[in-house]
Amino acid sequence: MESKSLTELLASNTTSELFSGTPFQAQKPVVVEPPKIEDEKKEVKSGENERIVFVGNVPLECKKKNIKRLFAQYGEVEKVWRRSIPVERGKLPVIAAVALKKYKEGNDSCNFYVLFQNKADAQQSLELNGNEFKGKHLRVDLASKPQQNTERTVFVGNLPFVVTDEEVWEEFKEFGEIDYVRIIRDQHSHQGKGIGYVCFKDKKASKHAIAKNNSMFQGRRLRVSKARDSSEQQQEKMAPAPQKHYLNSKFFDPSKYKKQADIVEDAQLPKTRHPSSLKGTKKLVRKEQIKLQEKRKQRQISNTKKLKVKKQKRDKS
Repeated sequence: MESKSLTELLASNTTSELFSGTPFQAQKPVVVEPPKIEDEKKEVKSGENERIVFVGNVPLECKKKNIKRLFAQYGEVEKVWRRSIPVERGKLPVIAAVALKKYKEGNDSCNFYVLFQNKADAQQSLELNGNEFKGKHLRVDLASKPQQNTERTVFVGNLPFVVTDEEVWEEFKEFGEIDYVRIIRDQHSHQGKGIGYVCFKDKKASKHAIAKNNSMFQGRRLRVSKARDSSEQQQEKMAPAPQKHYLNSKFFDPSKYKKQADIVEDAQLPKTRHPSSLKGTKKLVRKEQIKLQEKRKQRQISNTKKLKVKKQKRDKS
């Protein structure tokens, strides 16, 4: 006898089939797989890194087709994808937040990646670096080997946390042609960390830009210095820390600390004052001490008088 489903048995209105002793076989549930969505965060295949171009400081209203049309003049573009979109996510996914244009305040740019078919075309497209596109200067570089030239770059510290690349560009363009501006931002919040780099096309311009050190920018005092290579920073970390010396002490003898003094660059001993110049200061200090002593005596006398008055009142009562 063929096994029937529970719904068929109930529809037949025959109780004999329900209790005939044949085991009931439930049908297996059909699992419907959700449609596969192509994820842009795929692992990059081997050999594609050298053909990928990074494009930074792109306006938020720019779309993939605009970037593809811009870079298609250098060769065939296989793929374009967008990254670092500063959106207020909340409970919404990124795609929905982008569609609703819920961008964070103070952030007006994002990044793109362009995959060329040929390596030579990707190298040639670097000519767009520094060009103005929809009111913003693009930062174009190879994703695998970003250019780093510390001789033409200055480090800018104490920047406002909410600042754009264009505002920093306008602040430093008076010193010469700028190659690119890079502001270090948090990967998740996309907010600035208060530091950045400005790379010039000429080495002399970077030297002149150091004059901006201690200048005011949007209510903050900038720290501008020559950019250092990562190897130089590691050497400074590995170098032994100079020992502290009490240079202001009159018992300090520099002849006993020659090795330590050599570590400290441009170490200068404090200038000792002539004893005759200290006579006036000693007299002033002595006068202040006498005044304090007199005030203390007056307080003691007033306190004793108050105590005597209180005792007299108690005795009378």
